Amino acid sequence: MSLPKGRTNNPNGRPPKGQCLTDLLKKYLEEPSINNPLVTRKVEFVEKVYELAKGGDTICIKLIWSYTDGLPVQPIDHVFTNPLLEVLNKHNADTDNTNGDD
Repeated sequence: MSLPKGRTNNPNGRPPKGQCLTDLLKKYLEEPSINNPLVTRKVEFVEKVYELAKGGDTICIKLIWSYTDGLPVQPIDHVFTNPLLEVLNKHNADTDNTNGDD
């Protein structure tokens, strides 16, 4: 379903630069750590995730693994069926058979 020309489902649009959650989080993580002002919160965050992973936290282990090597490609076994395509294929097959009989 499309909208009429000039109409949108998001009238306010994307938040201005620096106002979206990602921008705010990036800015926050670049600030000095409260515990150690010589490092950023980002460094402190990475160190915490690493320590939790070393302690056996499987969620942190998976997080580090997936961002380091990337998740393995998972093949999808799917059979595409489309009734319209089946009708067209049958029609084409029938047409080919009748053309060969002439």
